[in-house]
Amino acid sequence: MSPRPRRLRALPWTLTLTLAPAVGLAELRPAGPADYCAVLNGAAPGDEVVLQPGRYTTPCGITASGAAGRPLVLRAASEADGMRPVFAYTGRSSNVLDLRRVRHVTLRGLTFEHTEDSVDTIKLHASDDVTIERCAFRDIGGVTISALDGDCARLTVRDCTLRDVRSTAIYLGCHDGRGCHATEALVERTLIDGTLPGDGVGYGVQLKLNSYGTLRDNTVYRTRGPGLMVYGSDRGDPPSILEGNYVHGSVTDACILVGGGPAVARNNVVEGCGYAGLRAQNYAGRGLQRRVWLVHNTVIDSAVAGVRVEAWAPGAGNVLAFNAIVPRAGVALLDPASPAAEPFVGNAACPASAGCFEASPAPYDLRPRVGGPLYRAAGAGSEPWRPTDDFLGAPRGPSADIGALQRRDGIPGPRLGGGAPRPPREPMTPVSDAGSDASTMFNDALDTVVDVTKESPTMSDGAAPATPPSGSVAPGGCGCGAGRGAGGPALALLALGAVAGARRRRGRGR
Repeated sequence: MSPRPRRLRALPWTLTLTLAPAVGLAELRPAGPADYCAVLNGAAPGDEVVLQPGRYTTPCGITASGAAGRPLVLRAASEADGMRPVFAYTGRSSNVLDLRRVRHVTLRGLTFEHTEDSVDTIKLHASDDVTIERCAFRDIGGVTISALDGDCARLTVRDCTLRDVRSTAIYLGCHDGRGCHATEALVERTLIDGTLPGDGVGYGVQLKLNSYGTLRDNTVYRTRGPGLMVYGSDRGDPPSILEGNYVHGSVTDACILVGGGPAVARNNVVEGCGYAGLRAQNYAGRGLQRRVWLVHNTVIDSAVAGVRVEAWAPGAGNVLAFNAIVPRAGVALLDPASPAAEPFVGNAACPASAGCFEASPAPYDLRPRVGGPLYRAAGAGSEPWRPTDDFLGAPRGPSADIGALQRRDGIPGPRLGGGAPRPPREPMTPVSDAGSDASTMFNDALDTVVDVTKESPTMSDGAAPATPPSGSVAPGGCGCGAGRGAGGPALALLALGAVAGARRRRGRGR
C-alpha cells in the first residue's frame, strides 16, 4: 500500500520580523552664507553640513555635537582652488567660530581670511574631540586656533596652513595651569609661516602649564617667539612629545622651547633660531626642569647657543644625547658646556654644515656624510630615550646616526627649508599612536632613566664608536661626554532596518 499522505498542522506560533529603525543615518545638509549656522546647529550626530563656495561674513556660535564614531562635520563642498568657502568676518563683537561645549565636531577644508585684532578664528570653550583639518588661515588678528576657556580634551589640528598671522597661531590651555587645561592634544603635519604680530608675542604653538599632547611633523617659519613651546606639568601629567618638526627662523627666542617637564623633543630639525636652537628654560622659576629628554635633534645656525638648558640638576632624569649641532661662528655649542644630564653623551659639533651633511645651505639635504662625525656614531642601545626611527619615520637600525636623520645608502635625503613644508613621514611608519607609545615608554622609564650609564653604545660590528672620554674634545666632537565584519541573516536584517529608517527620515524637515 501506498503510504498515506501526512497533513501538516498549523503551528501554534507565528514568526514576526520587526524592523528596528536605523540609528544615526548621516544626512548631507547643503548650506550657504545665509543659513550655514542655523543648519549646523540643527544637525544631528553623523550629519555633514556641506558649505557651498562663497564668502561667509557672519560668525557662528556652534552648540550642536556629534557622537563617538558619528562626528558632526562642517566641510567644504569642494576643496579645489577658488571653490572653497571663505570665512571673511570683519566685525569685532565675536570670534569667527566659537565652539561652545560641543563634542565630536570636525571642521574640514575651510578657508579663513583677515580678522580684526583680538578676533580669534576658531575658539574652543570646554569642548572635547574636535578635529580641524585641511583648513587654511591668513592674516588673522587674534589667536588662530585657541582652547583656553574650560577644559578641552583631544583636540586635533592636522594638515592645516597658517600664514602671516598677527598673534600666536595655536594656543592651548591656560597660562596659569589652573583655570583650564588642554589634554591629549595633537597638532600634526601643519604649516605655520609667519607669526610676527604687533602684540609682541607671536608663538607658533603653545601647550601651556598642565596641558599636554603631541606636536609632530609640523613646519614652522618666521615666528616672533618660539616656534614650538611646551610648559610642562606640576600635577603628574604625561609628557608632551615634540618630534619630526622642522622649525626655522624664530626671531627672539629658541626654535623649540621646553619650559618644563615631562617632555620629549626628538628627531627635530631647527635652523636660524634667534636664541638657542633648543632651550630648556626654568620658566617663571617653577622648578619643572625634570624628566626632559632632548635627543637626536639637528640644530643649525642659532644666535646664542646650539642647546641651552637651565636649572638641570643631578637626579632630575634629564637626557641630552646624540644631537647634531652646527654652531654659528663664535657661538657656544652648549650652554652650559657640561649640563647635569643623565646621560650626557654623543652630542656632536660640526665646524661647518658641509662637513656633516650632503647639501647646504637651504634647501638642505641633512643625510649625514659617510665618514663624517655623525655617520653611524650613535650606535645602538636599549635605553628608553633612544628613538627607533628618524625624522622621516625610517628605522635607525643597529648603527644609528647622530642627529635627526638616518642615512640610508642609495636613498636621497629630503630637501628641507626654503619655505616648503617638510616632506611627509614614510607610509610604513604607523604614526597614529606614536605619541602614546612615547608617553608609555617615558613613564615606564621614569624610575630608571637616571641610572642609565654613560658607556659607549655598541656598533653593528661589535665595535664601539669613537667617542671621546668625558671632558675631552675629539675632531668634530663637542667634549660632551663618553661616547570587524558581519554576514548572512544578520546583514540582511541590518539592510532592511536601514531601508525602513531611511523612508521614515524622508519626511523630516531640513
